[in-house]
Amino acid sequence: MSRLKQFIIEIHRRSLWQVLMVYLGACWAVLEASDQVIERYLLPEWVYPTEIIVLLVGLPIVLATAMVREEAGKPAAPARSAADSDRAASGEATTKPKAEPPVARQAQEERRYGARGAGTLGRYLTWPRAVMGVLGALVAVGVVSAFVVYRGAGRVTASSGAAGDAFAERAWLVVAEFDAADEDEDIALAARELLAVDLQQSQYVNVYGREQIAPVLRRMGRPDTVRVDRALALEVAEREGIEAVLAATVARLGGDYVFSARVLQPASGQELIAVRAAAREDRLADGVETLSREIRRRLGEARGEIRRSEPLPRVTTRSTEALRAYAQAVDANDRGEYEQGLDFALEAIRLDTTFALAYRAAAVLNRNMGRWGEAVPYASRAHELRDNLTARERLQVEAFYHWSVELDPRRAAEVYERLLAQYPDDYTAASNFALMAEYLGEWERAYQASLRAVELEPYRPAAYGHAILTARWTNRWQVADSMIALARDRGFARRAAAWSQSEALGLRDWARADFLCDSLLAEETNPAWSMSYLSACGSLDIARGRIDRGIERKLTVARFHASRRSYVGYGGALAGPVMGEAMRGRMAAARAYWEDALAFADPEALPAPERFILGTTAQVVPYMLGWPDLAEDAGARYPPYPDSTHAIRTYGERLVRAARAVQDGDAERAIEWLRGARGEIFKPTSWEMEKDLLFARAYEQLGQPDSAVKYFEAVIRPARLAEGFISLLSLPGLERRLADLEAGRGNVSAAVRHYQNFLELWSDPDPELLPQVESARRALERLLAEPRAVPHGERN
Repeated sequence: MSRLKQFIIEIHRRSLWQVLMVYLGACWAVLEASDQVIERYLLPEWVYPTEIIVLLVGLPIVLATAMVREEAGKPAAPARSAADSDRAASGEATTKPKAEPPVARQAQEERRYGARGAGTLGRYLTWPRAVMGVLGALVAVGVVSAFVVYRGAGRVTASSGAAGDAFAERAWLVVAEFDAADEDEDIALAARELLAVDLQQSQYVNVYGREQIAPVLRRMGRPDTVRVDRALALEVAEREGIEAVLAATVARLGGDYVFSARVLQPASGQELIAVRAAAREDRLADGVETLSREIRRRLGEARGEIRRSEPLPRVTTRSTEALRAYAQAVDANDRGEYEQGLDFALEAIRLDTTFALAYRAAAVLNRNMGRWGEAVPYASRAHELRDNLTARERLQVEAFYHWSVELDPRRAAEVYERLLAQYPDDYTAASNFALMAEYLGEWERAYQASLRAVELEPYRPAAYGHAILTARWTNRWQVADSMIALARDRGFARRAAAWSQSEALGLRDWARADFLCDSLLAEETNPAWSMSYLSACGSLDIARGRIDRGIERKLTVARFHASRRSYVGYGGALAGPVMGEAMRGRMAAARAYWEDALAFADPEALPAPERFILGTTAQVVPYMLGWPDLAEDAGARYPPYPDSTHAIRTYGERLVRAARAVQDGDAERAIEWLRGARGEIFKPTSWEMEKDLLFARAYEQLGQPDSAVKYFEAVIRPARLAEGFISLLSLPGLERRLADLEAGRGNVSAAVRHYQNFLELWSDPDPELLPQVESARRALERLLAEPRAVPHGERN
């Protein structure tokens, strides 16, 4: 300490510019050392500028101290005693003071300088205080940064550049595969996926996904599975006019992962942004999230917008890592990535076995994949854990339990309605209430709830899907069209194309529907959505008389569902080949497909409720197609629903009895059974259409064509055609049947309309269907020749 004091005293004795030079030299040494430490230990980016600020703040303090100490260091003239004054007046010499040792004089001066400083400043602006203050601030910066590194959370360690005008809001970004050492390839894949998911949450950035890149690769003569590295990503972006490419590397350094990312302009390869981030090995998601946040900020996204997208879901769990996995499961579900979402949900459950909302998420994802029975244990476990949840979460879990386990959408709707009354901003409650109202046939309430969901979450595509569906069922087609345009503007172009295609089906705009099918199938997306598009287009093919192509597409969809144990999806896909073969009179081939579906849906392999739902369908459809032996065999193989009082059992049993009665020609008995079949339960959509078809056939047997026409028309109403599936597959046969019924009751204009609809639908069918087309054309010509007929081409 004495040497430090000696050094400080020597400093103050020098002139001011010398003090400045010494201080600047010390600053340079500190910053050089800090730069090395920051690089080596991956300290946060803010450390270096914070140190510069501390040193700049310290400069005026040091200079002020030097000035004050210099003023205080000037010795004052010694005071004279009265005796000295008298001797001086008489001419006597004064006594020469005794010399003091140098060290003693130095100590005395030091004490004097400390005591005599220039007023108040002199007491506070001392060299020990100035030097210790600057050093203390630098040490505090170091301690805080060391704590951040010790915690291992994600941190930006370097960043530069800005996109400026090169990247506008909602512009597109291609994320190249991450580069990494061979042993870190799995980490690189995971980091790239996490980064893409996080960027997709942004309302500022659009990520050009793998499904959009796939057709570009095919045009380039590359396989879809090729690794999209930096060079290939730049080439794809340049071809497609994409604004920017993000290329990154991931590496290990000590116990940390280091991410280095650059955003490049495709045409020039110019670097717009460079960001480096780090995180401890067990905090991979933290590091990627930090990297994404800094990239978004430098691309131009406002800080406020970034903060709004950052918070994790506010749900009950003891594990932050489980919460992150849950957030990714929810996001994957919204994107239709159900398999990936289920993996995230199961990871959240592994990290926190008491995480009720994660169990609920796993149930939701299984249901969305058509595995209803596999959803039941997860929904049941969530219900068991509900006592430890908040009131809001408890209601969500209870509502979902009523729906998916008890198969009671009315009770579920009541809970969701109560939840919305208490928490009007709950998107999940609004969206699921709309779904429950849809199941209950309360379409106006479903429409209003779906609009509320869009208002609450304008950047969640599922909300638009419900709103479009319910708008069509309430005959608001213009509203549905506006919703499609709004979804497209908000970045959901592929979903908007699919909704436009279904709109074309409902409006019978076959040329547009074909065009949009070709467009959707030309660009691959995730497997679940690809199969959804392929199924819809396969149904359109069969309905338009392109039977072979339609069956081929439907079989591809069936194999997909079989690989994922989706029994309902498999059976639904094979309904296409069954009806396609029936259209061309190959009933043996149609029966073979149906037997294949029954063999796959082995009752012993089926969980509830699929066992009973498929068992009911397995009896109703064969009766309608004239295969009573298959229906009876299915009735013997599939056990009834265990709760004999449950509405789903009574509804299903009435449908089966009505189908048997129609097969036996007992129409009055069939109508009696159908009138007691209530649809206000959990129901597959096909059951309602089967019910309408059975009503129509029963009234036809009774010779009541007015009622038969009413129910046949209900099967092919525009909202149902927009959904595709059974209604679309039934369309050609029902148009011919309606034409015959209308002609039989003397309604020639309606008969003409139905014949024209059929001929327009089968404008270019497979050659083997041409005899049916010629038969319909001749019937139409006979009707048009009658005086009461409407002019050719007129529509009612």
